[in-house]
Amino acid sequence: MKIAIKTRQRQTQRLKYLRVVVSLVGLVVFGIFTFIYTTVPTSAVYASSVTYPKLSFHDPVLISGTDGQVNAVYLFREVTTGVDVQMEIIELYNGARLADMDHFTAGYYEAWQPFVGAPAGATSWIEWKIDFKVAGTALDTVMNQLVATAVDVDGDGAYLQELISADKVMSYSKAPSANISITFNNDSCYALSTVANVANIDSSRWDAMVMMIFKNTSTIIYRTGAISTYSAEQVRQNSIYFKYFDAMPTPLPIELIKFTGKEVLNNRNLIQWASGSETNNDYFTLERSNDGIGFREIYRVKGAGNSHTTRNYSFIDDNPELGTSYYRLKQTDYNGTTVTFKIIQVTLKNQKLEMANIRISPNPFQDSFTAEFDLIKEEEVHIQLIDAKGVILTDQVIQADMGTNVFNYTLPSGSISGIYNIRVINKDKVIAFSKMMKY
Repeated sequence: MKIAIKTRQRQTQRLKYLRVVVSLVGLVVFGIFTFIYTTVPTSAVYASSVTYPKLSFHDPVLISGTDGQVNAVYLFREVTTGVDVQMEIIELYNGARLADMDHFTAGYYEAWQPFVGAPAGATSWIEWKIDFKVAGTALDTVMNQLVATAVDVDGDGAYLQELISADKVMSYSKAPSANISITFNNDSCYALSTVANVANIDSSRWDAMVMMIFKNTSTIIYRTGAISTYSAEQVRQNSIYFKYFDAMPTPLPIELIKFTGKEVLNNRNLIQWASGSETNNDYFTLERSNDGIGFREIYRVKGAGNSHTTRNYSFIDDNPELGTSYYRLKQTDYNGTTVTFKIIQVTLKNQKLEMANIRISPNPFQDSFTAEFDLIKEEEVHIQLIDAKGVILTDQVIQADMGTNVFNYTLPSGSISGIYNIRVINKDKVIAFSKMMKY
């Protein structure tokens, strides 16, 4: 009997020791998981509500200026722990009017919901400056991750479309079914609804929602407005919910960590960019412009598909624009969705010193002109005629003489009036250039 009791005691002790060991192992595993999760960069973690804080906007207080007028500043206290928001009206564009700073009886109490008056027959908006502050102070604080989701971006079913716009946007997301057109250029994102109406303010209606993503910022510029063809003012309720919605498509197909350009030897431009991560990335497109407005594709390169390591890309532009070239980068997913990133510019400093002018007569011209340029040696050159958008209309190769060369040209019938450029290029660089005007 005593032997049986001692045996049971030893078994009990073994079970206790086993429980302790299992508990310690569990703590170690949990600690390792916690360390890995908290030390992985957010770009490598699937975008979700875990990585973006949910902010609560309610009970605004006017702290300076006149209510509803330009320069009025409103305070939202403790939108998240330790953070206040000061929101200033910086423009009432084209007659827009603030009817209510934050209407909360319809929609979502935690969302910011201004009533905005849209004047008759106009495109109008209120432009807001949203500053994040250390709670209780006027000190700026940086929001590492931030999302603003516009809910119920729709029309009235007949004569009005709502618009939402913001600057300093890193990326955006909308459902494929959304009745919202997006223009995304540099870091400015513009969203416009159709006239179709979506009932109520409902965050489950993805067809009327768009999320805009911001990173590492203490200030954003935001616009709420409408395009109206009514004969009288219409007042619309906006609902901007500073919350990430997991059901929406992932808004960050790539994390762009670098996009730069510089002049290199022989009047060429080296363009470089790098991605920190890529998701379903089919290819990149590099575009160039001579004015920062009209762009054309000059290079396309295959993307990495899916990657969580840094990928570097580069391109040498052998024939950049004269003076300053503007470059724009686009990324296209496997499903055809395109995201456009910021614009950079590169100025050829050496080119300006070495180029000779081309003498144009007459200038302005009607249909035909004569160009004269001087060379210090006989060589083969390209003579290019370029329109105001940077499109090369003609590229003729001639054997030029040492000394003065004369070139006659007649534009095709129907050519539009405006600015044209002509340049002469040898095998290494642009050697002569001039602007001219067709009337």
